Amino acid sequence: MWKKIVLGLVIFIGVVLALVMVMTAGMTDTAESFFESVAAKQYDKAYSYLSEDFTRSISKEQLIAYMERTGLQNYRDVSWGNRSVEGKRGEIEGTVETLSGGAIPITVKCIKKSDGSWRIYAINKPASGIVQKETAEPVMLLKAPDTEKAIKLVKETMRHFAHAVNQKDMTDLHAYAAAVFQKQVSVEKLNNAFKSFMETQVDFTVLDRMNPHLDFQPKIKEGGTLILEGTYSTSPSKVYFVLKYSREKEAWKLVGINVEVK
Repeated sequence: MWKKIVLGLVIFIGVVLALVMVMTAGMTDTAESFFESVAAKQYDKAYSYLSEDFTRSISKEQLIAYMERTGLQNYRDVSWGNRSVEGKRGEIEGTVETLSGGAIPITVKCIKKSDGSWRIYAINKPASGIVQKETAEPVMLLKAPDTEKAIKLVKETMRHFAHAVNQKDMTDLHAYAAAVFQKQVSVEKLNNAFKSFMETQVDFTVLDRMNPHLDFQPKIKEGGTLILEGTYSTSPSKVYFVLKYSREKEAWKLVGINVEVK
């Protein structure tokens, strides 16, 4: 009896493993085609294997620079280990073998399109050398929005800010901000920071009819923080702003705000 039970378990495990292999075959095919295209310097083709959100976050130039910096452009072969899939999301772990005989551990996260094909959502390469904390180096290098999108983002933020000042309560702005900002900065702290505007009843809603002037091109600082700095040409005083954002759930979310009128 126990032999039959063991045999049954072995068969069951084998069936499960076979099912996982079948379900993740599309992901491994996409990942291998991506690395082969990179190795052949066919970067347009390699870029086509990335998901829509991935391509919004990284340019071809940034992708090429990352591949060269990590040595992944010297791809020769890859062997896959752990695999997992849940709905339209999947993840595969493997080891890339380079032309020089080196080995690079890699994790590829994928997402399934409506046509059933898989596209790469993110690529992670663990940090090498001596590290104090286990980290992973993501390929999803952030790309700053263009000027038009940056202005739209500033106007959206200032609209929330103006509403909060008029309400004499920063709850709306607090809810609009990134999760990390909400944890670190309370509504009470925001109220104290902009108390003078509330007391003098400064009406920032007039800014919604104006376009801000950016002092600098949208830029991303080390750590992935987007900084938008500029002015509104109001009269007799001008409105100066410095807004900081971080990427959260595929959107830029507020992590810092400074507004002055002078």
